[in-house]
Amino acid sequence: MYFLQKEKKAKIERQAQMLEKELQQLASRKVKDENLASSFSKPPVSRTKPNTLTAIPYLKNNTSQKEQQVIGSMKNVLKPSNNNNTVSQGRRESSLNSVRNSRQITQDKENVKKVMIDSSKITTTNIQQGSLSPITQTQNSINQLENYTLGPVIGTGSYATVKLGVDKVNNIKVAVKLYEKFKLFDPQKKKNVQREIQILQKLDHSHCIKLFKTIDTPKHINLVMEYVGSSSLHSYLKLHTGRKLPENEAKRIFKQLILGLEYLHSKNVVHRDIKLENILLDKQNNVKIIDFGFSIIIPPEKKLSIFCGTPSYMAPEIVAKKEYYGQPVDIWAAGILLYVMLCGTFPFRGIDDKTLFKEIQRGEAKFPPHVSTGAKYLIQKILNTNNNERINATSILKDTWLSPMDISNQIENLKKYGSLKN
Repeated sequence: MYFLQKEKKAKIERQAQMLEKELQQLASRKVKDENLASSFSKPPVSRTKPNTLTAIPYLKNNTSQKEQQVIGSMKNVLKPSNNNNTVSQGRRESSLNSVRNSRQITQDKENVKKVMIDSSKITTTNIQQGSLSPITQTQNSINQLENYTLGPVIGTGSYATVKLGVDKVNNIKVAVKLYEKFKLFDPQKKKNVQREIQILQKLDHSHCIKLFKTIDTPKHINLVMEYVGSSSLHSYLKLHTGRKLPENEAKRIFKQLILGLEYLHSKNVVHRDIKLENILLDKQNNVKIIDFGFSIIIPPEKKLSIFCGTPSYMAPEIVAKKEYYGQPVDIWAAGILLYVMLCGTFPFRGIDDKTLFKEIQRGEAKFPPHVSTGAKYLIQKILNTNNNERINATSILKDTWLSPMDISNQIENLKKYGSLKN
């Protein structure tokens, strides 16, 4: 019995020593914090080992209410008792747990604060700095989002989801693109999203998707855009025999696409990911260019070096990994798209990317017999492997296959101003 009591007493003393050490660290941290604050005087420096019980009153005057409760319970544990056998081991363990829990709560608060600070850097609102507090901004954003009823997912991307929404005020369908902020800590992804928003805010064209507003909430960046429907050119081709369209239908869709590209290029916007899936069709089968995630604003005379896009639509200068001009790359991809609409297959194919890229650089597209001469000549001018000689959007719109009425206009101009006479 004596040995059991002695062992129990030794265990309690070890726990008390551990608790004393933790309190000394807490006292040291509080003293450092107080030295940084000019409004408090420095506590006297003692070269002797601080006594835990004498440190507690100092800490009690310089701690929060929750910390005071923890320190109070520790002080009771450390009080000397006439009867050591009456000191409860459970109370000591409970006090130690309280210290650990208190420190864990403090650490959790710091982590949450860090995440909130990092998330707040990803901002897209146009609120002037300092005009509203972060809490007010967040509440306003949440209130704006409550104006929409979000429905099912209609599209997904690498780090974004598109949902069908309904404007409660106007009862109009919208498409809401949601970016989850925790996926945007990569600087390049964050930059891409910010650039996409910047570009969408500039655009106003009948064949480009419209951005109505951007709503920034604590967890998401929400892009509220016009709802066109869920039918892409890719799904539209699947509905047709051989996955190809009649020439007149392909011509109409292609012309709208080029009108959209001409507008984008006039704004110095390069899309860089023109493909079947990024062309939506409304109920009247009118074109809407979507997904500006790879897009960039760049002058036409400046070159790019980033390797991006979808392999089957990549221009020869990209697969060769050379510096390239942006606008001719979009035109090449549009030519691939026209070929697919008319032929039901891609002009360049390979068992892997390496083989495919060789075929693209060779640039020898073959045409089935049903493709008209005018369409064939236009595609050849678009799929020119020399990007300096590749036709641009404005010249495509003047091509006789796309705008046959231009022939009569040219004849009239020649009669009026040239050498051609009746």
